Amino acid sequence: MLTRIISAVVGIIILGYTINTGGWVFYIGISLLNICAIYELYNAFKKINIHINIFLSAVFAVVLLYFVSFFYKFDFILVYFFIILMLMLEFLYNIINNNHNRLIDAVFSVFAFIYTSFLFMCIVLVRNLPKGINLTWLYHKPKL
Repeated sequence: MLTRIISAVVGIIILGYTINTGGWVFYIGISLLNICAIYELYNAFKKINIHINIFLSAVFAVVLLYFVSFFYKFDFILVYFFIILMLMLEFLYNIINNNHNRLIDAVFSVFAFIYTSFLFMCIVLVRNLPKGINLTWLYHKPKL
């Protein structure tokens, strides 16, 4: 229990630093959290015999977060493009790979990408607002 408390305190300190810093540090931190979330979903699905493509999901998630972070006129049509491209690549991967040729694996790979990426994409979009750092921390700094 003490280990979890210590790791939570260290995690909150690192989170505070990355949110306040912004830029590349924030992007790398959110990308690492997104990859960890996809990995946790991979382990959970593996226990019920569903094998998601962790590499493809992680690559698409990091690239989508890059576009959200550094293109100021972000268009949501790009999100739909990534989802359709991921669907096509997953089905192509399942056709080529003979070991796991199941539709449910492709569907859950796309689910893992959408489920994790949209959560972290919203954090990045809120942080990129003009007063987004206040909204990210959910507090208001008083004007002096």
